Amino acid sequence: RTDPAVLWAVALFGCIEFGAMGLIPVWSIKIGQTEQMALTLVALLAAGNVLMQVPMGWLGDQFNRRKLLSLCAGFCVIAALGAPTVSTMQIPLYILTAVWGGVVVGLYTFALNELGSRYTGAEFARGNGAFMTSYGLGALFAPPLLGAAMDVTPPHGMFHVLAMAAATYLALLLLRRGKN
Repeated sequence: RTDPAVLWAVALFGCIEFGAMGLIPVWSIKIGQTEQMALTLVALLAAGNVLMQVPMGWLGDQFNRRKLLSLCAGFCVIAALGAPTVSTMQIPLYILTAVWGGVVVGLYTFALNELGSRYTGAEFARGNGAFMTSYGLGALFAPPLLGAAMDVTPPHGMFHVLAMAAATYLALLLLRRGKN
């Protein structure tokens, strides 16, 4: 309750990580791509995620994490809106997917850094429990919600919902600027 920006960051991360990774292959097939390309997109999203963990950790140690969270959220909006736009261009789609995977890990990393720097002892334990619950809720609700969005607004509905989620989180950060 004392820092919803941290909890919503990790919920958005869980949403993108589980929702997008799970449904990008479905979206890819629905827009006429091969199974190989669908699998490549998942691999690129995961590779970006893995490769950027250390650089994101370093950035979180050097710069204002709230501003970094805002940059990550803003990029997530751009990536979600950009994916349908570049969906017919293989190389731009590959690059966007890999970079998005790398940037989205910043939501988790910077939020975890904030949690660790703000709380100690029992407060940290409670905060960590809330942190993991938020991540789990994002991961739990994203796949069915994004799948339904793809059915309601085929084939790009998933990206519209992801863009709205990231934009809503960005708005929360801007509204809470200076409060934490």
